[in-house]
Amino acid sequence: MLNTILDKYDISCATMWLTIVDPDNEPISSKDEEPFQIELMSKENPEYRREMHALIEKAQKSKKGKKVDFSLAEAEDLNIKLAAKLSRSWRGLYTTDGIEIPYSFQNACDLYRKYPFVLDQVNEAADVRANFIKSE
Repeated sequence: MLNTILDKYDISCATMWLTIVDPDNEPISSKDEEPFQIELMSKENPEYRREMHALIEKAQKSKKGKKVDFSLAEAEDLNIKLAAKLSRSWRGLYTTDGIEIPYSFQNACDLYRKYPFVLDQVNEAADVRANFIKSE
């Protein structure tokens, strides 16, 4: 395997914790002031790339030979699913009754669909490579 000076920029296995903020840029927290955070993998992660390709191929196959144009609703659904695939776990998310909501792909899809501002933060953080590069 080739080792180069570029190795420190390899983020294929990197993750980051994203603190979700409200419109005033304040961390959203509930129980014991624990902030709501989502663990994201980089878009260069091989697992994510396989999942991304599978989701896109499935969406394309659903068109059954037709021109591959996605409706706005289909594009939004694909965006939500891809963001959920980037998400590995979370902490600090509770119901209004104080019950912790466990991470799952479906829960992530539901969350991103209901709260687009969270989806936006996930997508924005995932697009910044520097978020995944560990400082020395």
